[in-house]
Amino acid sequence: GTRPGRLSARINLNPLLDVLFILIFFFILSTTFRDENVQIEVRLPGAVSAEDRLRSRNPPVIVVSGENAVFVFSRQLDDKQLRRELRTLVGLGHQAVILRGDERASYGRIYHVFDLCKQMGFREVLLDGKRALGSEPG
Repeated sequence: GTRPGRLSARINLNPLLDVLFILIFFFILSTTFRDENVQIEVRLPGAVSAEDRLRSRNPPVIVVSGENAVFVFSRQLDDKQLRRELRTLVGLGHQAVILRGDERASYGRIYHVFDLCKQMGFREVLLDGKRALGSEPG
């Protein structure tokens, strides 16, 4: 046994095991739910505050209709004409543009127009997906 006057030291492993099992449980749950976000459908809101910030500079508006047609100043343009128009707008000193897409327009088409705006030299491209071509106020 033990000598009199000497305390025996025992390490209680129960709290350590509890924490270990909680961590294992947490990591198992977090890895199984990680891929669930791919299946969630979301509706992205428009960036109203950014539009208000840019309104004073009166940026041009590019509209992608539900049929994936692109309009600048209410004129329908193909890709070649759009590149020329964007170059002209940047040359006139515009640094920002509003890209407004109909909810039926393809993501690929909107992204292509967004990329063209960046390639042509626009510093800011505001995405506004709330209004379509025929819903301009006024």
